[in-house]
Amino acid sequence: MEYIPWFAWIAIAGIVVFGLVQAIQAANRNSSVTRSQGLQDARISELERKVDELSQNLGERR
Repeated sequence: MEYIPWFAWIAIAGIVVFGLVQAIQAANRNSSVTRSQGLQDARISELERKVDELSQNLGERR
């Protein structure tokens, strides 16, 4: 079995580092999407609560 030349290790290390960076960036994108979806859900819930309050206030005035 022959050994891999020293300069080939530079390319191998570069590919490994590139793959790790891509995986980390993909994980960060997924977590930011999840966080923004959670924020949207919270905003929708708050808007629904305000609509309920307004409709109750209108019902009391009639």
